Amino acid sequence: MHDSSERMELSRRSFLKGAGCLLVSFAVPVSLKRAWAAGAGPAMDAGSQLVPKDLVESFIAITADGNVVACNGHVDLGTGIRTAFTQIVADELYVPLERVTMVLGDTDRTPNQGPTIASASIQSASVPMRRAAAQARQFLITRASQHLNVPIDRLRVKDGVVETAEGQGLSYAELISGETFSMQLNEDVPLKDPEDYAYVGKSVARVDIPAKLTGGLIYVHDMRLPGMLHARVVRPPYPGRDAGDMVGTSFESLDKDSVAHISTLVDIVVIKDFVAVVAEREEDAIDAARALKIDWKAPPSLEDLSDLNHALTSIPHEVRPLESKGDVEAALKEDEAGTLRATYVWPFQMHGSIGPSCGVAEWKDDVMTVWSGSQNPHNLHSDIANLLDLRRTDSRRSDGSLGLLRAQLRRRRCGRGCAAGQASWASGPCAADARRGTCVGAKGHGTADGGGRSHHRRRHARISVHDTIPLQRVSDTATDFGGEGIEPADDVRDG
Repeated sequence: MHDSSERMELSRRSFLKGAGCLLVSFAVPVSLKRAWAAGAGPAMDAGSQLVPKDLVESFIAITADGNVVACNGHVDLGTGIRTAFTQIVADELYVPLERVTMVLGDTDRTPNQGPTIASASIQSASVPMRRAAAQARQFLITRASQHLNVPIDRLRVKDGVVETAEGQGLSYAELISGETFSMQLNEDVPLKDPEDYAYVGKSVARVDIPAKLTGGLIYVHDMRLPGMLHARVVRPPYPGRDAGDMVGTSFESLDKDSVAHISTLVDIVVIKDFVAVVAEREEDAIDAARALKIDWKAPPSLEDLSDLNHALTSIPHEVRPLESKGDVEAALKEDEAGTLRATYVWPFQMHGSIGPSCGVAEWKDDVMTVWSGSQNPHNLHSDIANLLDLRRTDSRRSDGSLGLLRAQLRRRRCGRGCAAGQASWASGPCAADARRGTCVGAKGHGTADGGGRSHHRRRHARISVHDTIPLQRVSDTATDFGGEGIEPADDVRDG
């Protein structure tokens, strides 16, 4: 909910002077953060940079009751990072696991830390959050030292209480004492010694499993809001292709009479080659998408991909060396007899979920909120804002309606993959077009055609093997075929 009374012009400094109860807190009204963003200039306008990455408050808040709220821009795709992040924060702050609440991927409350990919969240995205937790702990210990008049080296932390060896101490809540603190993130803050870890490296129960087992977990597909509309996308006749002159230029016309029999149909949304039907009932949206007659331009034919090896070698391409040590070609030529050669070719691999993708968008009180299963919520936020020209809190669209930076993106669990973002992207313009103060849920109709794919690839390896040195020389060249042409190859050589 967004109360219009919150929409006031405040500087961040003046807000902090009047607030209290939170240590290094991000938990300020969203409208205030957006007001700060509007005053910060175009760099903040996309909406995905509302939360700075260089402040402790971007990652850690300790509430007036001593509980911890930790924020991270990555999302849990089922890999368990919500639990792992909780372990990291609880360890650095010396609090029980149940005292930590994680907020993941919400673009109004978490910093933009890039997409959640390559199983790299722990080694990359957790680092600033861990430092923020350690910095908050160090600050509280220093504050306790001042209050207790005890040197820092005589203090310890246990279960969120900074205490002396004799048991005299102050809880985090007491140390906050109704005040608000903000500090710059320090990359050199001392971290907890791994020898003292209570949770990291230990087996703990996943926090997400109980709700999944009992059916209590709410996926974006399950969301139902009052007055919610339903949408389906009708895709152009070039599935899986994201480059070429036909993209965005193939739509010619549609026959509205072909769906006139569907009584709950609300609208047909057309933006270049994006076509979607919006209805009051989901089954009617499905029927309308199937029945709608559209004239498309015929797309150009694709290369013959039945022989991938031939396709990958016949189209012009270049080799990009990643690393080269010595004269590989000369070394391999010297040992022709001991050189093994192999070529591997594999096709496009679908990068998506086995179920339908879904996104939900709500247009209410001049604010658009999108729920998505995207792996890249902050960039999706920016894409939707750009698509709908929602760039500043004070701008107006050509039809006189507010053009909103206040487009939020909330993550809800959904099938992994690029198609989840596409479904969410589709829900935005449908909701904006409907303009009924309601929600539009867009589920994937043919998202397997439109979802992301890894390129098909040709990999040629040559290895020189000896009895005494199992792997002596290697030449490994990979060539990717993506979109409408060959991408530069990866070539790793060691002579």
